[in-house]
Amino acid sequence: MLSKPEPGLGRGLVGEQLRIAIHNHGNSMPVLQLASEQGVISRADIVSLLGINDDKAYYLLRKLVEAGKLERRGQGKSTTYRKAVG
Repeated sequence: MLSKPEPGLGRGLVGEQLRIAIHNHGNSMPVLQLASEQGVISRADIVSLLGINDDKAYYLLRKLVEAGKLERRGQGKSTTYRKAVG
């Protein structure tokens, strides 16, 4: 059981599954770390990093954008994300 939910990941079963996925990968927010290291990331990067499907990766990225942690650029398959400034 997680001691504290990750902010911005939503509620319900999907949110809980994403919290567990992040917790199982060191709870260090590997998505934000990857964005910091690479500068720009894609949904495919997150699928590969966390071993989750496209839908869950999209949901996670959307929640991180909504939380102000990532910025979204582009549309469709060319969508990229970068760490939010500030």
